[in-house]
Amino acid sequence: MASVESLIKHFQALDCNVDPFPNLFDFEGSVNEFYEGTYCNMVNFSSSKEGVLTKLKLWTIKSGYLQKVKNHFEPGDVLIDVGCGGGVKYFGQQFNTIGADTSLGSLKIATENYSACIKVNLLKKLPIPDESVDGIVSSFVWEHFTQDQKLFMLEEFHRVLVKSGKLVFMYDVQTDNPLIKRYKRIDPALYIKEFIDVDGHVGYQTPHENQKGFESKGFTVLENQGNERTIFLEFSACHKLLKWGNMNPIVRYFLKSICGIASNKVTFPIYSLFVRVIDLLAFFAPLSWARTVITVCQKKG
Repeated sequence: MASVESLIKHFQALDCNVDPFPNLFDFEGSVNEFYEGTYCNMVNFSSSKEGVLTKLKLWTIKSGYLQKVKNHFEPGDVLIDVGCGGGVKYFGQQFNTIGADTSLGSLKIATENYSACIKVNLLKKLPIPDESVDGIVSSFVWEHFTQDQKLFMLEEFHRVLVKSGKLVFMYDVQTDNPLIKRYKRIDPALYIKEFIDVDGHVGYQTPHENQKGFESKGFTVLENQGNERTIFLEFSACHKLLKWGNMNPIVRYFLKSICGIASNKVTFPIYSLFVRVIDLLAFFAPLSWARTVITVCQKKG
């Protein structure tokens, strides 16, 4: 396994540094008009303590995605945050994290917390040596790629991961969530526009289809955590559903209420915790009802 220092030296030797950022490297050059400057948000959570409050926040933020990463990697491990956007402050604090994205604007923000950042095209060979990183993590990236593109990327991820290295991915899926499924059936064209086209979600697949993809490229799926399996959805999904005109007034009021709560800085974390608890209580709901999934995989061999 390579150290993060040796990886940075590797990047420097390829002479793609971006001034005046010493640890930012552009291996692509061209600008992706769709993504450049679009996803610049940084997850600003960090903590040096391991108390109950910290554990609760890790369990709540992004449906427990941060906790999953913490559980499967050791402090100081070398991670690649694929499609990192503005990054996750906690990952930079706990691990030797390298951000990878197609947006230079996002990476400039991520350099504040990450050991290094690389601007890459994920559909090309990564500028990373074989078996040099402990893990690859990503949130809300996987659904932006087609099935064939995902399979190519998995081959690259398998190449750069150490033996028994892991992936922790959070992503949107093609869902049978009862509320979303109802309105998808009422207006399929609007569903495609709001849930797929607007965000470039060309890679919607069911949880089962995604699992088959991971397994076909040399990974063992250790966990598949389904999130938002009830009518209590996160803000983005509720906001999209409000675009339907022929909606029951009670349902519309329900969705508007969620949007109001979830868009408020004070009540948002409370609602996020509530959704996590509801999903925990609804353990009997099938994985196919999940709107998002967190998948943990391990490299075979």
